Amino acid sequence: MFKDSKRKSIFHVNKFQKTLFFPAVFAFIIGCSVAWLSIVYSLIGNYLSGPGLESFQGIIPAILAFATVLMIALVFWTLNVTTHYFGAYERIIQELDEILAGQGRGPVKTRCGDVIFEELLKRINSLIERMQ
Repeated sequence: MFKDSKRKSIFHVNKFQKTLFFPAVFAFIIGCSVAWLSIVYSLIGNYLSGPGLESFQGIIPAILAFATVLMIALVFWTLNVTTHYFGAYERIIQELDEILAGQGRGPVKTRCGDVIFEELLKRINSLIERMQ
């Protein structure tokens, strides 16, 4: 019944998904690491003992601080990427509305960073040319 369909790997993403998928996975891994390190930090002092673990307990706050800085940088990077995606979307919709209302003229052009809409705008511009 299902022999003809092949299931793709979860990490098989297209080029536009890569810009958001892999950083999200990276943020998840950092979050899990922070949670694990926090648990280990509290357990070493109370339950676990050993000379190697006590020295590791001294390093954990520095690792947690680094992970915090990394997460903040990841949030700002994600904000930058989503601004490129959704800012371009809003601008293109506004220009298309102006063309439909008869106020603007085509073609609609992409700006630097509007890579995701290039192919779509080629087709929309050919439709605009046919309408005029």
